[in-house]
Amino acid sequence: MNKSEQINELAAALAKAQSGMKAAIKDSSNPFFKSNYADLAAVWDACKSQLAANGLAISQHPATDEHGNILVETALIHSSGQWMSSTLAMKPVKNDPQAFGSAITYARRYALAAVVGVVTEDDDGNHASGRADGKPSHAEVAKAAVPPKQPTAKERVFKIIEERIGEKVAADNAAKWKPIIAATGVKVSTKMTDDEAEKVLFVLETEAAA
Repeated sequence: MNKSEQINELAAALAKAQSGMKAAIKDSSNPFFKSNYADLAAVWDACKSQLAANGLAISQHPATDEHGNILVETALIHSSGQWMSSTLAMKPVKNDPQAFGSAITYARRYALAAVVGVVTEDDDGNHASGRADGKPSHAEVAKAAVPPKQPTAKERVFKIIEERIGEKVAADNAAKWKPIIAATGVKVSTKMTDDEAEKVLFVLETEAAA
């Protein structure tokens, strides 16, 4: 962070401004994450009147560096001439105007909220993080491609039993399992082996099919 030699008046003014600031309204929607967020305009609306009332102004300056990063310098300036500033760097995911514009807007919003102390929620970082078209990331696709865990034979047996006896499987309702034990020839219990569960499952599913 850079600052003027003195910031006492700026600090006092900022403290007064923050006491009157409201949280940024989440009035924009992100269809990918099915959530609402506060965009740049909402963050500015949350702080501009209090900043102005206390002799404070914000100035933001976008630029690029030799590595192709977007740089946004945000300066908080007081009417006394005191100031402080900081720079936020962000890497656009593509070398095109839309990606640059999205990165600048994203950086401006986060920098503004951080400098003045406005509380907000994560925004539609899809553009800034490479999901401008609303498509999921590679990691999200990979996660979605993993099939859900299939229940074991024992879990499937207990589910069928629970549906038949109308309650959760437990040691104290073992007497209700007797018809199933008689039909399968094995002792149905919470401690039965996988092989025993497979045999019980075969009999139960065969009965259901019949």
